[in-house]
Amino acid sequence: MAINQAFLGHGIWLELRPIKGLRRYANYKKPLPPNPTTAQLVDKFIEAVTDMNMSSVWLELFTRRGEIDKDGKQGTQELVDGLRSANIAAVPWGYCFGKNSEDPPAGLAPKEKDLELAKRLCGKYQLDLFCADIEPWNESPDGTVDVWKMAALEKLVTGLNAYFKKENIGLSSFANLDTQPKARAYLAPHASLFSFCAPQIYWNTRNPIAWTKDSLQSWRDAGITTELIATLQSYWATSDGTPSQAEMEEKVTQFVTMLPDAQWSTIIAANWYHAGGPNDATEGGMSDQMIKDIRDNKLHLKPYKKP
Repeated sequence: MAINQAFLGHGIWLELRPIKGLRRYANYKKPLPPNPTTAQLVDKFIEAVTDMNMSSVWLELFTRRGEIDKDGKQGTQELVDGLRSANIAAVPWGYCFGKNSEDPPAGLAPKEKDLELAKRLCGKYQLDLFCADIEPWNESPDGTVDVWKMAALEKLVTGLNAYFKKENIGLSSFANLDTQPKARAYLAPHASLFSFCAPQIYWNTRNPIAWTKDSLQSWRDAGITTELIATLQSYWATSDGTPSQAEMEEKVTQFVTMLPDAQWSTIIAANWYHAGGPNDATEGGMSDQMIKDIRDNKLHLKPYKKP
């Protein structure tokens, strides 16, 4: 099956404003001087990415509230430019919210739908691929439920397919479809329009090996034959109920050292969520210990399935 090579291998996701994640690497190995430029932060981030043998960086272009880098000061352009210079793939993604794909009620001015937002922003940064994060009936921390109408979903996914072409688009969503029957009912019939599906396998308090196996199998049990990319957990947020930083580090160690080759060979790639931010003991991502474990276990050499 044809698939954009940028999606393959081993990578990492940035959450929200790129500059937030980039600042986490200011002190990586040899600290930068005070008040570093965005370009300097990009270079330090790329140093860490390279140390972990990553071939892609997945950057967020929009949330349910719209474009992230409206003012051009959040590091997106500098990140894309730096990744190009380093020959590392820049993979754009956005959270596609159900209401944002519906037609507005009569009498209200039309708004920019997520399909148009994806097309516009990928054009802005000269990127010809896209990963749609679609999570039907996901509940946000503020209590907002992501309700979808089937017609709106069909317009979005068929529009993405027509514009980017199948080999250049992917779908990111819940880890385990057995626990999300509404999402399974909406996503399974449309999975074939994408070149891959990326279950967000965030194990939190679960056993990372068992949860990975069960999650991947749930997509197959839903009748989905599209290739799978595993999105793995490298973040902690105790306010959201995750284990502590130390416990999450132990789970990452367990995963990278103990996941059997038989499981690696069911996926075509693996990525970590997320690259971090202003890390502290209660919230953050991709700690120094995680970087070391990921680097030492050479995930780019795992026996991934060939698409």
